[in-house]
Amino acid sequence: MNKVAITTNSACVSAEEARNHGFKIIPFHIIIDGKDYLDPEVDMESLYARLDKKQSLPTTSTPTLVEFLQVFTELSQSAEAILHISMSQAFTGAYSLALQAKEAAEAAAQGKNLNEIMELVNHMIPRITQLSSRDTLFYLDKGGRVFEAKSWAEAESLNSFRAIVEIDASSGGTTKPVARAKTKIQIMNRMVGIAGKKKRG
Repeated sequence: MNKVAITTNSACVSAEEARNHGFKIIPFHIIIDGKDYLDPEVDMESLYARLDKKQSLPTTSTPTLVEFLQVFTELSQSAEAILHISMSQAFTGAYSLALQAKEAAEAAAQGKNLNEIMELVNHMIPRITQLSSRDTLFYLDKGGRVFEAKSWAEAESLNSFRAIVEIDASSGGTTKPVARAKTKIQIMNRMVGIAGKKKRG
């Protein structure tokens, strides 16, 4: 009996990394000019070129409940435990779909116990913080995922700064602004300072 970790393409795990580490990836859907593609089917160079122009932007859609159920049910037949890694509920509907698939898979596997894994994950969640500084908050804003940083997304076009944003459990997994900087060195120094304060706290 093996243990399997599941993620979606939103975790930025490549197919090769998934194979090497025993991950199963459930791809998101990307809608371009009204046509539905699975994430691995999209030509990334063409996609990035489209994003650079900031016109006719593609949209994304979560895997369907059926797609989640197929993966969870299939894996539950041979896996001792299944761990799904997801963005927060504020960012994606895939979170709630994964919970529904989990319940179905547990029934299919006659209620296999995941309590030890869930206890570990629940202990880790409050301790995890993601700090990032993007070239622009434009795409987060257009995708409806900028949350508390929306005013900074609107201001950055008028000011020469880059925002440092944070995602952690205290905000329910939503984006919040924490600092501004202009150069890469300033960005790194501020990130290190923020991380150091959190570690000491």
